[in-house]
Amino acid sequence: MRNRFRATIIFFISALLYCFLPECTKAPIAPPPTTGTGNTITQVIASFTNTKLFNDLINKTGLDSTLSGTGPFTVFIATDSAFDLLGLDSMVINNTPDSFLFRLGSYAIIGGLSLGSANLPTGPDAKIITAGGDSIYVSNGINGIFVNGIPVTQPNVPASNGTINGILSPLVPPNGTLLQTFQLDTIYSYMSAAIARASQGSTNLDSILTYSPFTVFVPTNSAFQAAGYSSINDINSADPDTLANLVANHILPTRLFSSDFTQTNEPVNLNGSTLDILPGAVIEIKGNGNTGFVNINTTNIMASNGVIHIVSGLLLP
Repeated sequence: MRNRFRATIIFFISALLYCFLPECTKAPIAPPPTTGTGNTITQVIASFTNTKLFNDLINKTGLDSTLSGTGPFTVFIATDSAFDLLGLDSMVINNTPDSFLFRLGSYAIIGGLSLGSANLPTGPDAKIITAGGDSIYVSNGINGIFVNGIPVTQPNVPASNGTINGILSPLVPPNGTLLQTFQLDTIYSYMSAAIARASQGSTNLDSILTYSPFTVFVPTNSAFQAAGYSSINDINSADPDTLANLVANHILPTRLFSSDFTQTNEPVNLNGSTLDILPGAVIEIKGNGNTGFVNINTTNIMASNGVIHIVSGLLLP
């Protein structure tokens, strides 16, 4: 999970190493912020003992002044341990340009509304525009509250100018479109090459993926290699229509977060076939052509026109 955050940082500032490891898993449930004393959101956050990193972030970017204003505001705040799991420790905050930190902080803020469990939209995946102008997606039902698929661990912490909601993991804004995210680093290099090669045939996936929303299950490079594509050259020399059929099996024509995965939910991909998903501590998934399930190693990576999940094997048609 630490590497997931670094991947986002490099897109904006090209300063930190980017690496997506297959063994990355979801962060354990972090303890929610403790109830603070004080009035404004800024004062309440400053009084918490386990959200000092978020407090440093808003102080460094001037968002503390914003959150001291009239409001109302809604803020989704993660604990220090959750920030650290994504690689955003105090040293990173001190050395990251304010422009990126401002976008990160404003992505966790909704201006003009005070929203808690009683009035967050039910969804599923209801769109809300954040203070930074990006979109988050909220589901609020019997299974809990989720933002971009991430559980809200403690809603309804009151402040005089709004509401604070404790969340399992920091909300990270999108890196760009799906295609831009695939082209961002070598973790996506085989998938990116497969999309480009497939688009040279009768199915132009490059064009299709400019629309929205989509969910893409991205196999690791090692998953492609295990399936016989030992190098990018193997992908570039493969039949484009064969690759298009394979890649389309990993794409859903809808936005689907991990919180939307259920045992009865069999989403239909671009090939018109279903994918079987087994939710749990380790989420598993298979295509019709798979003899067994593969793991979803990393979930809910935002793109401006969809969401990405990293899988440990190819989903075969």
